[in-house]
Formats: sequence, C-alpha cells, structure tokens
Amino acid sequence: MKPLLFITAAVLAAVGAQTASAQTYVEATVSHSSAPDLEWGGSDYEMDSDVLWSLAVGRQISSNLALEAEVSLGELEYSCCNPNHVGANSLMGNVIYTFMPD
Repeated sequence: MKPLLFITAAVLAAVGAQTASAQTYVEATVSHSSAPDLEWGGSDYEMDSDVLWSLAVGRQISSNLALEAEVSLGELEYSCCNPNHVGANSLMGNVIYTFMPD
C-alpha cells in the first residue's frame, strides 16, 4: 500500500507543478467486468458480471504527454454463500505517452 501512495503523491505533485500551457481534464468510464467461475471444495459457483466505474483526473503536459490519477470501483457476486461478493477497487497513477500526436 505504501508504494501506491508514494506513486499517487508523485503523480499529483508532478501534475500540480506544470506550466500554464498544461490542460486539466476529467474522464469517466463505465465498462463491463467479468470473472471465471469459482471452483472451490469440488463445487463450481457461477460468477455474475457487473459494471466497473472509473474516474480519472489528469493534466495534458505537452502534445504527447499526460499524467493522471484514476479510481476504479467494481463488485462481482457468486452463486453460493452469503455474503457472496468480491470487490475490485483500485487507485492508479497513469503516465500516458502518445507516440504520434498529430
């Protein structure tokens, strides 16, 4: 967990220290999330698919470089016990490099 916090802090510090020509953006994503069936104790429990929600805040540094912080939230359920869910949450720092910006 400490490396993740360090990377996130470094990305946010770099985003905050850019020139006046940098542009800030917000990106929201909704996607499909699925997983294979759970095989446990000789039984096969079916997994349901779900929606994965993501929100990113970034800064375009130059025509080919952007830095962003992203949070993703999701949950899957399987057909056995109660409680029957598996969470999939993440916090990421992304560096985006575009090789041919034009």
